[in-house]
Amino acid sequence: MNQPIYHETSAAIYFDNGDGSLTVKQKRNVKIRKTIATFKNDNLGRLAYQNFRKTLVNNENIYCLYRCPNDGRTYAETNPTSGSRHGSISKKFAKVMTVLQSNR
Repeated sequence: MNQPIYHETSAAIYFDNGDGSLTVKQKRNVKIRKTIATFKNDNLGRLAYQNFRKTLVNNENIYCLYRCPNDGRTYAETNPTSGSRHGSISKKFAKVMTVLQSNR
């Protein structure tokens, strides 16, 4: 891949596509059955996310999680009430937005 690396975690590498969207390469063998798309959490990424939502036929069955804390804290430190080390954090602390398909 010749794409620049946007962000790297212990579980994945996020490559910048240049249009606000990201390509994710998992470092481990994990199931990502519900992930539809990944975007940067900045103005360009939010614009790409809005355009992406317009292309979906049934967009009420999707939701967005904010991931990858950008201030050096862990998930547990960023959101201590969740009791989890994974999942969503506050929008202002996130580096990445992940769009997922709901089970409903």
